[in-house]
Parts: sequence; C-alpha cells; structure tokens
Amino acid sequence: MEYQSLAIKHLHADLSRTSCWDEELIFVIFMLGLSTSWHVVTDLGIVHLKAIQQAIHEPNFRRKCDSQILKFFKEALVYWEMVISSVHDDVVVHNDLIANTTPVLGPLHDSHMFLPGSTPQIMPHPWTGIAAGPQILFARAVHCIRQARSFDPVGSRPESIGNPLDRFLGTLNELESDIWKMRLPALHEIASTGDRNTPAIHHLLVAEAYMYATMYQLYYIFRNLRLRRFTLMGGILGNESLLQDSWALYQEKSWNCLSQTPCGSERWVKLLGRNVILRLEQIQDTSGTCCVHPLLLLVGSTSLSVIPELEESLEVREVFRVRRFVLDRVSQVSASKLSEPVFQVHSVILEIFRRLDLGLEVFWMDILNALDFVTIIG
Repeated sequence: MEYQSLAIKHLHADLSRTSCWDEELIFVIFMLGLSTSWHVVTDLGIVHLKAIQQAIHEPNFRRKCDSQILKFFKEALVYWEMVISSVHDDVVVHNDLIANTTPVLGPLHDSHMFLPGSTPQIMPHPWTGIAAGPQILFARAVHCIRQARSFDPVGSRPESIGNPLDRFLGTLNELESDIWKMRLPALHEIASTGDRNTPAIHHLLVAEAYMYATMYQLYYIFRNLRLRRFTLMGGILGNESLLQDSWALYQEKSWNCLSQTPCGSERWVKLLGRNVILRLEQIQDTSGTCCVHPLLLLVGSTSLSVIPELEESLEVREVFRVRRFVLDRVSQVSASKLSEPVFQVHSVILEIFRRLDLGLEVFWMDILNALDFVTIIG
C-alpha cells in the first residue's frame, strides 16, 4: 500500500508536468489501475481505466505511438474492460479496440510474427493471450446480462439500461451472431512466447474457455435465445458460407446428439459451463495463463450441480472431483499472487456450491452481488 501511494504521488507529479500522453505514462497507469483492488478491494481503478480509454482514443497519441506498442495497450484495455464490466455497469466496452476481432476474419496480419519461409504467427499478449476477440464477446455478454438484471441502484445505471426492449433484443441477437461467426486460430498459427510453462496450446485452451463461458452465460440467462439456437442445431442456417471457419459451428457437431434427449437444451447449457472448466483442467498450474483462470472458473462453477438421489453415481463423483479442481486452482492462484480479490472468488465459489447442493438455481453474478463482493477478478 505504501509503495502504491508513492507511485500515485509520482504519477500525479508527472501528469502536472506534461500536456500530452506518452507510452511510459500510460503503462504506469495500467499497472496502478489494474492493481488497485489488490490494495483496496472495493476500488476497481475506474478512474485509471477512463484515463486510459481517453488516452488510447486520442488522435495525437495514436499518431506518435509505435504501432506494436499501441496494439499492446489496446489488447490490455480489452482485458481491463472485460474484468470490470463483469462487476460494474459504468464501463464502456469498446468493441472496435482491436481490428482483428472482426469475427469471421480472426486476427489480422499486423499481430503476426513473420519468419522467412514460415506461416505468420500470432504472438500471445500477457493478459489477452490470443483471446482478444473472445474477451470482447465475454464483456458484451456480461454487459447484456447486467442490463437485464440491473444490479446497480437506479440512480447509478447508465442511460442504456433505459433503452427500449427491441433495441436490447437487437443488441442481444447481434452478440449471438458474432459469437457464432468467431474464428479461433489453429495451434500452428500461435507463436511460442519462449516460456516452457506456457506452450501455445495453453493460450488456445484459454480462448476456448472464454468462448464456452460466453455461450454458457448467454444461453443460461436468456432461455428463449437458448431454445431458438437449440432448435437450429444440425439444421441449415442459410448463411453457413459465412460460418465455414466458425469455432462454435465446429463444436456444434458434438452437441447435436443432445437434441434427441429429454431436457436437451438444459443439458446442453450445463455442458457449455462444464467445458469451461474442462479446458482449464488441461492446463498445468505453472502456466502463465493461470492468472486469468479465476473468472472463468467462477463462471463455470455454477454448472456443477448434482442430483442428491444419484449421490453414489459416477457422474456425481466426477462433479465433486471437478469442484475440488476448481477450488484448488483458485487457491493456487490466490497464494501465488497474494491477491485478496482472488481469495474472495474462492469464497464466492464455496457459496455457489452450497446453494447448488440445496437445489437452488444459481448464477455467479447473483452470488457476487449477494455477498457484496465488488472486485476486479483475474
């Protein structure tokens, strides 16, 4: 806390001496803003976030900033907007921050590494990895859910919450369409960062976990959207030429069998949630991606319900095993980062499991709100 106060003091001094943004100043604000909740758990660093948003969209800064450094800042902002929008409504999510999140096209070449005689590769970002697009979709999904559930007091809600229903539904349908158009890179398209503990496959697994988490939340909350999509599964959508590289359409092949089973749509949405965790289970706890796991584990944990009558079944035993993995992984991240926000995530997940065992319908946002935990996660 003492060092953070000293850093903020020096930052204010630097700001008073300059009339324009520079790369070093923005990097310092990023570091201070993202770590505020580690010192004061209720401080989301929103003042820092808004300063960064203003700076990155300032034409003068964009002109003089090195293109690769600007891209680094933009992707960092994608992550920051995502984690704050998960717990707070007063956040503008910039869908246009990263040009390469155009769903059908995937990453642009300016984010690739070129080696003579080789295929261009994507260099993972420290916070977004290769998942800038999936993180933006995640942020848009939680923004829609928070709009629908209206957690904040009326006086503090953004004007958008008062939008007509048809506009909201249009936003929701556009989001779903973008999810089903999103392309993820193939493994060979991802560059090695040189970290043996974090091979390229880890970044791909995390990107898939974000996609599953986004779909799980969207279809869990918006039942009509889920039923409509579930009905379309396996059918001809009429625009499959646009979706030939779609990650979701490729995954759909393994979901079609559920369309013939009782309560198929409910089983499907639970499968989406469990696949969030399944992807993260394939990543060792020494991976550099672990710092972003807690939010994903929190989202997926609400899918780990059990049927008391089947307590001795293999399926229930597997659910309890997965629950233990979730708690262990969050504990490991909390211990390695000495992070109070991540420790709170552990408490929220325990409460989720307690309520699930009582047979209650549980969604992670509700529990976070009920326990009055307001924090940056990840």
